[in-house]
Amino acid sequence: MKQLILTLLTFTVLLRGAEVSAGEIRNLEEAKPAYENILKFCGATSLRFHKDFGILIIITRKIDLSCFHKRLSVHVSARTALAGKIVDSQIVRGAWDNSKVKLITYLSLFAERGGERRVPSHENIIVDKDTFYFVLGNWSGVSTKLVKNNIFHIIIDGSHYDQNYLFNNTFFYTLSCNITFWFEINIFFMMFVNFKVIIKSSSSTQYCKRNDVPRP
Repeated sequence: MKQLILTLLTFTVLLRGAEVSAGEIRNLEEAKPAYENILKFCGATSLRFHKDFGILIIITRKIDLSCFHKRLSVHVSARTALAGKIVDSQIVRGAWDNSKVKLITYLSLFAERGGERRVPSHENIIVDKDTFYFVLGNWSGVSTKLVKNNIFHIIIDGSHYDQNYLFNNTFFYTLSCNITFWFEINIFFMMFVNFKVIIKSSSSTQYCKRNDVPRP
């Protein structure tokens, strides 16, 4: 009997050790497997991953969101039981057309913000009919705005600068720091030029000081 109990305890320790602990999840690359496993457990199908510096977008279908939020909160790598908690949920409309999506903001499994007292960062879920976009960032959080159908403006909130992206379901385009001017110019060109062509013209990630970037 004692041998059986010892074997079960050893198996449990090994099983938990196979998952990355909270202290070991330091970035998106390490967090990706945890999110992927949770999404699959909660019924996600047709997963696609899009990654750039400091940002990861997971696109899926047929996900049980209640299951997703619950699994985040009890995951072995959760830094707090608040992980997965929904802090905002609203319908947002496109700035350039009549499209609309549901935008959910929830607390991250691993990313944190703040000084001595750390709190979970914000992550987004975009629900567009039967398609779900999970928007994750490395640092203090993310915020998302709908530009027009299938085109999103995403801000990755950094400690000293923000990163700005346009995303159209497949490609990232990095926006310049003068967000007000370039945002209008980029959208204007996208009305006439294939988005993929514009993406390839972007040479590098643009970093913007926090004060240079107005909030969406």
